[in-house]
Amino acid sequence: MPSPPVTPARTERAGHGASADHVPADHVPAHVNDNIATLGEVAAEEMDRVGAHQRGIEAVTSALARPITIYLLLAAGAGWVIYNVIAPAHGWPQVDHPPAFPLLEGVVTFFAACVTVCVLIVQRRVRRDAERRAKLEFHVNLLSEQKATKIIALLEELRRDLPNVRNRHDAVAEAMQEEVDPKAVHSLLAERP
Repeated sequence: MPSPPVTPARTERAGHGASADHVPADHVPAHVNDNIATLGEVAAEEMDRVGAHQRGIEAVTSALARPITIYLLLAAGAGWVIYNVIAPAHGWPQVDHPPAFPLLEGVVTFFAACVTVCVLIVQRRVRRDAERRAKLEFHVNLLSEQKATKIIALLEELRRDLPNVRNRHDAVAEAMQEEVDPKAVHSLLAERP
């Protein structure tokens, strides 16, 4: 008799040290593990197509897209302002001149422009990858629909051929045997708000 499925609560009570949402890999069906592995391979292939410049920009963008970045920027800006305000009182040379701080403004503007361009570059690649995945999903969905249609047709044919099964008319099964025209569905969806 197979053992009952391991739930996160059972795993913790059993002392396996797993987190509340962790399920051991050996409790996941093989086909799910295969699908996860395939997704990993596709992601790795997508990353292999990415050039060194793109990877560098994505690394910079990823490093900047953290909460610490805003804290560092605020601290640097505050330090800059405080230093330049108190510098004359201590006889230190001023780097920038209050109250406008034109040098600070220029540095912040340049930084903002660079970050904006990096984000746009990353978004462009992400959008392109999403479009590629959407096409793949559409293709897989079409194949699944075709397979389901064929299975329904075969089951209906089998039902008609079996002598001990009463032959009856099933309008739903008959309708589901017809292949869906993706162009017609697309046109219908485009017409609706």
